[in-house]
Amino acid sequence: MIRLPNDEAVSTIHDARHRRAQEVLEQVILEKLARAIIEHKIRPEIICEDVVTSLTQWLRDMLTGPALPLNKEKNFMEDILLSTELITDAEIFVETLPGCDNGLIQRNRADETKRHIYPDPNSPLRVREEILRNKSIVMVNHFANQKSISNEVLKKQAVDHFYNFYL
Repeated sequence: MIRLPNDEAVSTIHDARHRRAQEVLEQVILEKLARAIIEHKIRPEIICEDVVTSLTQWLRDMLTGPALPLNKEKNFMEDILLSTELITDAEIFVETLPGCDNGLIQRNRADETKRHIYPDPNSPLRVREEILRNKSIVMVNHFANQKSISNEVLKKQAVDHFYNFYL
């Protein structure tokens, strides 16, 4: 579940109507975020409308998994739009979608500041392996800190598990 202001009050209410209202609110906010990413970070003229739906679902998956540290109540959209790493991941994801014009791939590969991050367009893996490994480490450390787990062997196993899962 995406964290929103007053999430604690909503989560204590077990009425199905309130949970559905919360899901609708999350969907609206994630769709607004997807549109903001496309309008401010990716050129909208090379994106079709179906991409917004796919990007919205991808954002939900990321914010409840690898990008969990960005899933917070204050400055939610602002911090995500400032996160170069998540925006780069979003662009890489959008590149794979059928509604994406080839111009996005060419633009990203031509940018010297991004070239080292982006994978080969023909690669089945949509991110470079060392970046995936680092993201797995960050995600495991975040979860471990929340649960006060300090066992390094368990952390290493979790990193390997997440890495293999996302690979």
